[in-house]
Amino acid sequence: PSETPSINAQPSGQPSTAAVVEPTVKITIPSQIQIRGFGVPQTAAEVAKVVNIVGLSIAQTIQGNLRSTQRLTGVTIISINGILVQGSNNFRFNRRLTSRKLDGNIDIEYEIILEEICSTQTCDEAQEIANELYASVTENMQEEIDSGVFEQIIEETAEEIGEIIDVAIENASFEELVVVVLAIVSTWYPAWEEGKYCLNDGNQPLYMKTNPSDWVYGSRDGCCTRYYSYEYSQCMGLDDASIGYYPAWDGTEKCMNDTDVPDYMRLNPSQWMHEDIESCCERYYNYKLTDCIADSGGSSATGTLKWYVNHVDEVCDQDCDDNAGPTCGGLVPSWKSLFDDPQSCCESSLSWIATSVCVAESNHTTATGTLKWYADYADEHCVQDCESSG
Repeated sequence: PSETPSINAQPSGQPSTAAVVEPTVKITIPSQIQIRGFGVPQTAAEVAKVVNIVGLSIAQTIQGNLRSTQRLTGVTIISINGILVQGSNNFRFNRRLTSRKLDGNIDIEYEIILEEICSTQTCDEAQEIANELYASVTENMQEEIDSGVFEQIIEETAEEIGEIIDVAIENASFEELVVVVLAIVSTWYPAWEEGKYCLNDGNQPLYMKTNPSDWVYGSRDGCCTRYYSYEYSQCMGLDDASIGYYPAWDGTEKCMNDTDVPDYMRLNPSQWMHEDIESCCERYYNYKLTDCIADSGGSSATGTLKWYVNHVDEVCDQDCDDNAGPTCGGLVPSWKSLFDDPQSCCESSLSWIATSVCVAESNHTTATGTLKWYADYADEHCVQDCESSG
């Protein structure tokens, strides 16, 4: 990874029924890939087809390089061309789907989730394990992409479900990993005292020690979930803590940083919490990034002023506040491919549209055409490449 990741020691979120559990390091690798050959999905069914094929292909590529102590727990397709995908973890495919065949690229944001068993009960080497697992998985994945093997896997996966496609990987990237240490061995038990909740001081009553599977949990979370779910935040010691920015989910489309963090987000902070407004807005509200940053209390950003593809309107927009000018389409996520000018953006991402037309529409001007002639087979005559007079 580009920087040394920090270990976030958090419970697994699932109660244990035994006092001793196997300590595990869990890592999440946020990733992005741009693929040419699928065509831009236009319907929910076409999105499901892309999710199914790409998700299975990524999982197959990664699983082939894991050791016995390592496990792939999931590949989550988060968004396609900046639009969030719902139900993306289900890669089962029930029927053949056909999409409008285009030559444009699709940008896919996804997460790779893996686990590796620690060699000691205290998992002191968690950081080293996480770094090595990250390096191994990302290097192998990049090698498969660079060699063309991953493209072949995608095409073979598609063929198995009745789709014939010819794909090319335009680019791929892996962001800094998120590390969580799961199930470190401890003995948490209910205190049964007013003002106290779960303790791990080793002073549990004899009846709990003699029958630990009924009373003692391997994590504070497990104990709090089992005995104090009605006061979970207080039991976990989180009720007065602000732990970062999280999505409000109240219709305001902004990020909050207060003590009212929902319990399910506190249970899984690596999934929900962010250190700053910008990263939170980019993760959950990237379709209106500028508004989210401003509404959340941040300062407006100017953007790079470079160009990116807008697949909805089939034009190229500039990376700037959408109120700053007609060519500005709003700020874009960091993984989005950017171009120095509208022409290179049009040629790369909207190649099925005449470049002159694409550039003109992107600049909000009228295309003049080449004034050359071409065959109109429908009317069986030749016409000039210029704007129609009517």
